[in-house]
Amino acid sequence: MTKSLFITAIALLAASFSGCQKDNDSDGPAAISDQYIIKEAKDIWKGQEVNVVNSYMATDTEVADTLLTFTLSMSADRTPAAGVALDLIVNSDSLNQVIQKAQTESGQAYAIFKDARAMPTQFYTLSATSVSAASSAKLSIKRQDLIDFTLKNRASATYVLPISLKSANYKVNSALGSIFYICRVTYKAPDSSKEPDFSEAPQTLDNGRTLVWQDEFNTDGPYDAEMWVPENGFCRNHEDQWYQGANAVVRGGNLVITAKKERKTNPDYEAGSSDWKKSREYAEYTSASLISNFTFNRGTLICRAKLPCKSGTWPAIWTTGHYSGWPDGAWEWPYGGEIDIMEYYPNHSTGLPSIHANVCWGTNTRWSGAWDSMNVPVESFGDLEWSERYHVWRMDWDMDNIMLYCDGQLINQIEMSKTINGNGSWWGDDAWNAGAWRNPFTDTDWNPCYQQIFLNLALGGDNGGTIDDSPEFEYLVDYIRVYQTTGGNEVNRMK
Repeated sequence: MTKSLFITAIALLAASFSGCQKDNDSDGPAAISDQYIIKEAKDIWKGQEVNVVNSYMATDTEVADTLLTFTLSMSADRTPAAGVALDLIVNSDSLNQVIQKAQTESGQAYAIFKDARAMPTQFYTLSATSVSAASSAKLSIKRQDLIDFTLKNRASATYVLPISLKSANYKVNSALGSIFYICRVTYKAPDSSKEPDFSEAPQTLDNGRTLVWQDEFNTDGPYDAEMWVPENGFCRNHEDQWYQGANAVVRGGNLVITAKKERKTNPDYEAGSSDWKKSREYAEYTSASLISNFTFNRGTLICRAKLPCKSGTWPAIWTTGHYSGWPDGAWEWPYGGEIDIMEYYPNHSTGLPSIHANVCWGTNTRWSGAWDSMNVPVESFGDLEWSERYHVWRMDWDMDNIMLYCDGQLINQIEMSKTINGNGSWWGDDAWNAGAWRNPFTDTDWNPCYQQIFLNLALGGDNGGTIDDSPEFEYLVDYIRVYQTTGGNEVNRMK
């Protein structure tokens, strides 16, 4: 008779077995963890390759790590001889084989694996590489970390930890010789159909900051020239549009920025120029970019806007350190910093339309920035009509963090302790005054750095992608407001 070894897995939990992360707001984001228990293959696939059973869902709301203890067993209640061991090897090749087979097999069991991925090493620990009669092995699955990761990335996933069973002297009880620990973590998007109603600007926010600057865009006609300055021409990022103030107007309670498919002669054209701003004889599109005359350092910015979610469009709400040459302005980009409260364009890796929230500061190399970036696919918000709605973008900025939100959901958090500029060696003796070794987001000492606000609609360029064939695109901004703490270290001024 062939001798056969198998693993018995006992699951132990620090608290409850499975469930959802606590969330007092029923409309807020949540992650749900489905637990799969290791078991012999015959109990689910009638002796085929993989040792799993169907999902188990508990009703508990607390989430804890899962601890599985592996012990060595033999059939017919026999006892393994002393010194006999079964090796435990994390082996993604066995998972890849099952994934390939899952493409052609039907049934719930194989369906688990169609979109599965190997569990990253930071989400588990395996206490030993073998199991013997005298020594068990413990597997700890960091399920709370998996849930936190899912909430941060807003993407559901099935994670599989594939462990191959190897023995030099004994047959293992599975054709593939593997066990799989499986955990499905599902991202639940909030209900974004409930638009925040801030038709009237509150004078004080929940964080105690009071209103210091605003534009409600309630008077039809030209935008307020005392509050906004238009950019002109080709400006940055090899974008396709020609910026001009005529493409921005206040209408129906919105600032309306319109990008148009129309030819514009480039007055700076130079045949054969290596400068992209001069090498184009024409611009094939026009649009608008407005820069605030208001500048500030720290505070809360809130902007309600509706995006033109079409291919090639690149709308943004962002700030950068005002710079007109030291000592009259702040510091040169990126030493003056940049905060992208909202950008919309495709993710470079996936091609999916995404919301981006970024912060940039200076490095030791001139005009080269250090970035802390986060992007969220629009589809992860779980709302088929997301692109048809207005959304509220918010930045909370203090001495410790910059927090960037969409409709109350945190997209990115940037710690101010790491946003220190590089050495600025090209400035020589003036390096300190130009921002070297200083923090553009907290330093308001001599020659302080103030952020200006940009509202713009770009097309194509380095990030926008292929431009949709529509003749026009409209970017609607309902309002923009800045709040600050009075009597503190939060500062502002008009240019």
